[in-house]
Amino acid sequence: MELRDIEIFLTLAEELHFGRSAERLHVSPARVSQAIKKQERVIGARLFERTSRHVRMTPVGEVLLQRLKPAYEGIQEAIAEVTTIARHPSGTLTLGVMGAQMHDMRPVLTHFRAGHPSVELRFKEVFFSNPFGALRAGEVDAVTTWLPVREPDLTVGVVLRQEPLHLMVAADHPLARQESVSLEVLGDHIVPRLNGPIPAYWESAVLPARTPAGRPVRRGPSVSTFYEILALVAAGDAVCTVPDEGRRYNAQPDVAFLPLHDAPPVQWALIWRTDSATPLVRALAEAATDCGDASRVARTRALYRGGPTRTGRLRAGVGPPDRTGGRAGRVQRCFQLLLGRAPHLREGDGPQASPASAGRASRTRPARPGAAGRRRPQDLGLPPGGRRDLGRPASAGLLRAAARASGPGAHGAHGVRRETASAGPGMALEDAVTLAEELDVHVAGFLNRPC
Repeated sequence: MELRDIEIFLTLAEELHFGRSAERLHVSPARVSQAIKKQERVIGARLFERTSRHVRMTPVGEVLLQRLKPAYEGIQEAIAEVTTIARHPSGTLTLGVMGAQMHDMRPVLTHFRAGHPSVELRFKEVFFSNPFGALRAGEVDAVTTWLPVREPDLTVGVVLRQEPLHLMVAADHPLARQESVSLEVLGDHIVPRLNGPIPAYWESAVLPARTPAGRPVRRGPSVSTFYEILALVAAGDAVCTVPDEGRRYNAQPDVAFLPLHDAPPVQWALIWRTDSATPLVRALAEAATDCGDASRVARTRALYRGGPTRTGRLRAGVGPPDRTGGRAGRVQRCFQLLLGRAPHLREGDGPQASPASAGRASRTRPARPGAAGRRRPQDLGLPPGGRRDLGRPASAGLLRAAARASGPGAHGAHGVRRETASAGPGMALEDAVTLAEELDVHVAGFLNRPC
């Protein structure tokens, strides 16, 4: 007897009506009748007495109901329990964290716990002197660490967050009087020597071996923990670069934290062993991805609408849409902010159009019904290269022009100088870079409509 036939028998035993049973099971009355006749042939006796007005169970049917119903309910409970375990695995998940990172992980952990209430979360401190040792030894299931991680046996998950890099100096150090410093000053001072099996590429992401000009950075006393670094810096024996979390969670009266205006941001991610990606680890990685997607959407909306960014640093200055420009006006003002540092921008600085597409764009076309009020690419300060030439390359061309306008010096990603000088009303150039990257999808979506 198949499971569906059992369901039909039990439903008809409750309803004692072929029509209502068929309605509950979303089948035809003929299907119910066929299933019951099949069961009666197999058993060799009638299970129901049927007349034109009534349906009632026979003694054989009563016995079958008493034996079959508990077994069927047990099957359903077992399936439901296994499904719950598969969707919400239970057990223990141990997460390795550096310092006070658990506070920054709160949104991810809250999201994970909401979907896996039966999982016990444990935490173990991991030190920079041995960033991957606990993971490889099986002491933790996953670790949060800064990027890059280029280990063949480890998998890198989504970027959890990024934060600026600071220089930590003694409060009475000559540099402490400055508002910000460059990475180049590391060539004039001593930094701690980090003990332990630390990959050179991983260490240099936070504590570089050379300055941007190529000068070597001298190493001094050896350290294994952050508090050893803190003591060394407070005594004036060294300076040290640290992520922003060091300033937020370890502020001391005898230590000053100076922003490094030309240092790329430090990115943190979740990593785990490739050969032991348990369902719980994958669930935590999915929670991190969900939170990362939500944060990017919120940041993009804030920048696009002129609201505060997620880090609360600067406003994009785009402002609310006007009644005449609408969405096109917002996009136009966003790019005008980028052009604020490059007033000499020429059409050729944007994406280059092919001769054929340029010719097509230069020809005058008659206005189509409903085309009034639509913005063309050239109306937004972009080259009339045709729709397929727009999108991410458009922002890249604007950023290259902004970089040329910034003058010589160290440049970050996309060739744009990372400094705090204004790129437009109420907007830093670094925020303009982020804005261009995050607006690409909006600009492409708008411009790809027929002009």
